[in-house]
Amino acid sequence: MCRKENCTLFMLLHAVFSLFIYRRFNISSFNIGIPVSGRNHPDIEGLIGFFVNTLVIGHSIDSSMSFRLLLEVVRQRILQAFEHDELPFDLLVRALKVERLPGGRQPLFRFMHVHHNYRHGHYQQHQKPASINSLEMSGDDKFPIMKRMDLPSTQAKFELTFISDDSSTEEFLLEFNYDRSLFQHDEVKEMKDSFMEILLQALVFPEKTLMI
Repeated sequence: MCRKENCTLFMLLHAVFSLFIYRRFNISSFNIGIPVSGRNHPDIEGLIGFFVNTLVIGHSIDSSMSFRLLLEVVRQRILQAFEHDELPFDLLVRALKVERLPGGRQPLFRFMHVHHNYRHGHYQQHQKPASINSLEMSGDDKFPIMKRMDLPSTQAKFELTFISDDSSTEEFLLEFNYDRSLFQHDEVKEMKDSFMEILLQALVFPEKTLMI
């Protein structure tokens, strides 16, 4: 599907995560934060240090859309965001003159998506088209494994963080990190099952409308 839609695995999973948020929290307009590597210039590839910035991806979902259309919209917005990936997130917050919420939470987004693919490099994973063999569920391909991690409220920086990890050659890992002050263990188990159902439906029926 990624090859056909000319998108990356990250983009596909981001679209699924946005659809999950739309259905689970009953909100159609929201933002998702994504961390990106700052090592996108040859001059700093060999430097030692922490080069990570945060981009904010805006989403506006209409139930009449198909998943294929949603994926194309997400793809375009992510590519547009990467055009400004050198703008420091803190500078953006100051420019917008927004204050952090209680508990140190920032106000621009409640949800975060972190994608790991160390085999192909941090920055390139978001921009180069990639296959989705790991999600085809046939032959010897990897089947996605969904996990959950409950973090104390003092450690969870966001309400819900979706982590996708395609680094391993053996398995494809998906995780939810969540704030225990907001979500119960059984509730997150239900969220995990819901996410996997949305993912599989998107792969099998990409032309189906997003209406529940």
